[in-house]
Amino acid sequence: MPETSQDSALVRDAFAGLARALKRVSIYRHAPGQHASFVEPVLATFREVLSRRPAVTISVEQGSLTFEGQPVYTEPPREWGLCFRLHRDGIRTITFKSGLSAEELLDFMDVALPDSQGGPATSREDAVTELWKADLASIEYTAIAGYRIEEHGGPGFSQAVEALIERVQEMTQASGSDALTDHGAPPLLWDDALRKKNDSQSWGELARRAALTVLRIVERDLAGWDLEALQETFWRLVDDGAERGEVLAVVAALDGARRLQGQHAAGFRTALSRKMMDEKRLARAVELVGLSDKGAAQILASWLQLLPAEAGPNIASALATATRGDVIAPLAHAALVRLGTSRAFVEEILHRGPAAVSLGILAQLGAVQAVRPRAELAAAALGHPETRVRAEAMRIVPIEPQVAVERLRPLLEDADPQLRMTAADALSSCISVAEPAALLLIRAMSRPDFEQREREELVVFHRALGRLQSTTGHSYLAERLAHPKKGFLKKRRNEQEQLLAVQGLAEEATLRSLRILEDGMVPGRGHPPSVVNACRAAALRIRTPRGARGGGNQ
Repeated sequence: MPETSQDSALVRDAFAGLARALKRVSIYRHAPGQHASFVEPVLATFREVLSRRPAVTISVEQGSLTFEGQPVYTEPPREWGLCFRLHRDGIRTITFKSGLSAEELLDFMDVALPDSQGGPATSREDAVTELWKADLASIEYTAIAGYRIEEHGGPGFSQAVEALIERVQEMTQASGSDALTDHGAPPLLWDDALRKKNDSQSWGELARRAALTVLRIVERDLAGWDLEALQETFWRLVDDGAERGEVLAVVAALDGARRLQGQHAAGFRTALSRKMMDEKRLARAVELVGLSDKGAAQILASWLQLLPAEAGPNIASALATATRGDVIAPLAHAALVRLGTSRAFVEEILHRGPAAVSLGILAQLGAVQAVRPRAELAAAALGHPETRVRAEAMRIVPIEPQVAVERLRPLLEDADPQLRMTAADALSSCISVAEPAALLLIRAMSRPDFEQREREELVVFHRALGRLQSTTGHSYLAERLAHPKKGFLKKRRNEQEQLLAVQGLAEEATLRSLRILEDGMVPGRGHPPSVVNACRAAALRIRTPRGARGGGNQ
C-alpha cells in the first residue's frame, strides 16, 4: 500500500475512533474519571501516523473532515454534529503534531464535544475561544476572520465590514471639508439579486432547516393551536424530500423527530408514523436505497425506527418483494421486532418466499427475544422449496428442543442426503428431549433402504444417536456391536454394523459406553480385528481428557 494511502487509512481510523469516544464521553459526562480510557485507542492510532510524519492537518467542512483532499470522517450536517460546531464557529483546519498527549486529546474533545441535542441552553463559549484558552502545544488550528459576524450576518458580511473600515481610514487621512460626508449606506434589506447570491438555493438545505425549526417550536411548547398544522408541515417536508430524493435532508428531519423531547413529542411522532407506514411511502424509502449512494442506508433505518407496532404487515409486504441485501436486513429486523402484527406474514415468507428474503429473515431472528417463537419461526422455513433455506432453518430450530422433535421428523426421510444429515445432526443437540429424539433417529435408521446409503450418512446418524446419550440409543448401539444383524454377505455386513456402532458409542462418551467398548476388546468375544482396534481407539479417546486431545469435540 502506498505510504499516503496508509496514512489516510490511519487518519480515517483515528477519527472514527474519536467519534466513538466523543459519543461515549457525551453519555458518561457525569464520570470524567473514565474518559481517559475512552481515548487510549484513538491516541495509539494518532501516534502511529505521527511517527510517520511530523504533523497531520485536517480540513474542517460543514459535514466532513478531510485529509489531503480525501474525506476521513463524514456526518449529516446537523447542529449537534462534530463538524457542524467546529465549522460554524469558524475553525477551518486542525493540526495534530508529534508529542500529542492523552491530556491534550481530552481537552480537544471537550472543545469538540457537540452541543447536546434537545438539551438546555448553556453559556458555552465558541470553539475558537475554547481552543485558545486551552493552549494545546500539540494541537494547532486556523480560523477565518470575523466568524462570529458571519454566523449572524451571512456570507460576505465580514468582508463588507473590513472594506468599510478601510474606507473610513482613507477618509480620515484625506484633506478637505467633505472628507467625512455620507457616501451612502449599505442596503438594510436584501434585494432579489443579493438573496440569490448569498442565500442557499438548495431545496434540501432549506427543507432541512425548516424541518428542524418546526421541531424546535414543538419541543419548546410554542406551537399552541398550530400543533396540527406544524405536524402537517413537517410531514410535507419529509414526504416531498423523499419524492425529490433529498436523502440527507430527510434523514436529518427523521433523526430530529426521533430525538424530539417535550410534552408533545410522543403525539408528534405518533401522527408522523401513521403517515410514514403507508405502503407507497414505505416503498419510496426502499427505492431511495438503490437510487442514492450518499446516506442511502440511513434513510431506511431512520424511517423504520419511527414506524408503530401496527406497521408490521406493511413492512412484511415490502420485505416480500425486496431484492437488495442492504434492504432485506433492516426490513427483516423491523418486521421481527413487530412480531405481534407481522408474524403470519413473516411465516408465509419463510415458507414460500424468495430464498434471499427467507435467509435474510433467518439471519435476523436474534431480534426475537423469546426462544420458542424464534424456533417456531425457523421451523416455518423447513418446508421452503430451496434446500439452502431448509438447511439454515435446521441449524436454528434446536434452540427449542421440543419444537425440533416435533418438526424435524419428515426431514430425516427427505430425498436430499445432505438435508437428512443436517436434520440428524440438529436432533443430536436436543439433550433435554433425548429419548424422543433418539426414537426418531432409530426409526429412520430402521428403514429398509438405510443400509444402502452412503457411508458418510450412516456415520452421521450413528454419531448423532450416540451424542444424545439416551438409554434407548445406548441400548440400540450396544446391541448392534454385540449382536449385528444377519444376512447376505454376513461377515462384511456384521463388521460394518459393528464399526458404526463403535462410532456412536465413542460419541456417547459415558462410563457405560466405555464398559461396552472395553468388553468388545475381549478376545473371547470373537470380533474381527478391525472392530477390536476400533473399540480400543474409541475407549482411549473416552479416557483421554479433552484438553489432552487439543480441545476437540468428543
